[in-house]
Amino acid sequence: MRFFVPLLALALAGPAPLLAQSDSSRFESPYNVRLKAEIPITIAAIAAVYYGYSRLSETASLTPTEVMELDPSDVNRFDRPALDIPASGYGRAREISDYLLNGSVAGVSLLLLDRKIRANWLSFITLYGQAHMLGSGLYQSAAFPIRKARPLAYNTSLSPAERSGKNTSNSFFSGHVGSTATATFFAAKVYSDHHILTWTQKALLFTAAAIPPGLVAHYRVQGGKHFRSDVITGFLVGAATGILIPELHRKKDQRLSFCPIYGNEMKGLALSLSLP
Repeated sequence: MRFFVPLLALALAGPAPLLAQSDSSRFESPYNVRLKAEIPITIAAIAAVYYGYSRLSETASLTPTEVMELDPSDVNRFDRPALDIPASGYGRAREISDYLLNGSVAGVSLLLLDRKIRANWLSFITLYGQAHMLGSGLYQSAAFPIRKARPLAYNTSLSPAERSGKNTSNSFFSGHVGSTATATFFAAKVYSDHHILTWTQKALLFTAAAIPPGLVAHYRVQGGKHFRSDVITGFLVGAATGILIPELHRKKDQRLSFCPIYGNEMKGLALSLSLP
């Protein structure tokens, strides 16, 4: 989750904001974003999240003595297969998971090629920032109080020094998977809100959104960083935040009308509420 800010700034830098000026008058945003209030709040949230990460790396640490005391039998049966993965493949798996994460987070900027979305680019960036900050906040709220050693900490083929140190007891839940899911499901949600799609098209779109975080989940387990329960939780949290933030800002087309009723035995007023 910590990677999204510099990547997003880089991906969104360039001509997109200038192009949006000619489109904004023609395309109305489906979202109600109060920019004057929400941009400062989002920036403050980013600062708080980054401070949290700086503290977490120190807090979520294990000493060589502590890793020597870890007992694999304490790991539940569902998560235990992660302990059998050889350390020789850790490095490559982590590298792939980083590429997938960074590509997914930055790749959301491709939505700005769509004129309807580009027309309201500032709202788009604000919502994207909020989605990641909510996901990061949920991650930290779990990672700080829950001391869960990573699978690599149990791997006796590694030295105690390699199994210990910073960020070795914050296995729950997976921030990589969460950030990737936030990015891809946010992209799917925003695109579907700007276009009229059939149920089949929406199903295909959100199925495609599940592929990158699913791959990241696989490689985080293979990299000795997380257990199955960690990546599943990260996937669910990331998908929820990616969808929830745009949905909470979505304009509600509600029409309230009143109609008098007159009859032989009835007089009154009927209230009608029309929803989209």
